[in-house]
Amino acid sequence: MLVGKMSLNLARAICLVAVCGATWQVASAASDHELFKKGWSNGDSPAYKAQEVDPSKFFDLQKTPNSGTEQEVDPGVVLPPKSPPPSTPETNPFGNPGKKSQSNWHLTGQIKPIASAIGHGFESDAVRAPEPSRCGTEPIPFALLRSVVFYVRSKDGLACSASVRNIQSLRETFGAESGTLRDPAYLANDSHIAVRRMVEGYVNDCSKTLQESAVAQLLGPDNTTLAAKNIGVLTTPWQRCMASIVGGRVLTARHCVAVPEEQDGVHALIDRDSALDFETLSGDKYQLSFDGADTSPLQESARDRDWIVLGIKGGLHRPPGEALGYAPKLADLWRPLVLVSMSPYAMALRNDYRSSDQNAVIDISPICDILARDGGYIFHACQTLAGMSGAPLMTIEDGRLTIVGVHTGDASAVDTQCAHNVAHRFPNYGIVPPENLGSEQ
Repeated sequence: MLVGKMSLNLARAICLVAVCGATWQVASAASDHELFKKGWSNGDSPAYKAQEVDPSKFFDLQKTPNSGTEQEVDPGVVLPPKSPPPSTPETNPFGNPGKKSQSNWHLTGQIKPIASAIGHGFESDAVRAPEPSRCGTEPIPFALLRSVVFYVRSKDGLACSASVRNIQSLRETFGAESGTLRDPAYLANDSHIAVRRMVEGYVNDCSKTLQESAVAQLLGPDNTTLAAKNIGVLTTPWQRCMASIVGGRVLTARHCVAVPEEQDGVHALIDRDSALDFETLSGDKYQLSFDGADTSPLQESARDRDWIVLGIKGGLHRPPGEALGYAPKLADLWRPLVLVSMSPYAMALRNDYRSSDQNAVIDISPICDILARDGGYIFHACQTLAGMSGAPLMTIEDGRLTIVGVHTGDASAVDTQCAHNVAHRFPNYGIVPPENLGSEQ
């Protein structure tokens, strides 16, 4: 319902401007980071890596004019020189090459009229509507566009953009060893303080804690409790991912329970007898199984099947009121999303790998929305990291956190026209599972 969507966007905007601020306290605990450096949850597979999101990319901005603030990479870190981009045909903000002409223009997002009204210089060249798909070119509703414009140019938005660029530069510098950025021993070393500050910057500038009072005010105390009781970490012999309880079972990404090696574009699932442990943010622990699950392999050519429902050994017995809502039919264009997950960077900084609401982060920025929809795919710009696959993509419907999809991976790996249109601006994608998954709630 449009009113509900606008209300959540307005609440998020107020929260970001008025009272939200993220702080992290570093604690010590037994290190368990190795699972975050294995398999697909480390982003080692190009097929299912995760993407930090630079807010300025929403409007394809490389610079933030008239900001009066320069965000620079930490001088203590030596980064490789940036080579000039190769000479290529002029491209539009949706990634489709095309030479400018004076006819058949489609003004996307009504950005120029808004820029004229607020005097901030948000300029976007008119672009030719991509053919044959219009996915990603639909005009953005004014309520959402206003929230995004002010967020992107706000102190919070500028800080997050700078921090994302710093992290991406670090990952380029470390290359194959980028998992080191999630190694608590490396980050705790005083000789790596500059790298640590950059990792802290990303955590602080681009996410909030689930326990912050402003987040509780935005979601409501009942919803933060529901999130903690139903969302958690799935641990397999290969890796760690996120998952959520739906209808007495556990929903996650299929690639989280598949082997990284593929043969002819097909990934087999791990052995049925493998240990599958699920721990919620509230500390409830469950053993899972493949009983009743569709155990067909994961195919690269069918990424919209990258979801699976696992059984809970012994079943789940609790009041219906303790369940999240489940309504994939709400996964429509411009729907505001709420993504709750564990951050591998935050856990490494704390050296604390427990599944707990203290270690959980949430993205409540205005760009965490369904920004494009293509069949079973939904494309979004929520902040994600390796290890967040399987996290539920939620919205608020009738005052209740409700699952509409499952976060899966990097939109650039999806081979559809829609993905080609939007991947460099809305770099993450999720899957909309069937409606009947929630029938048991």
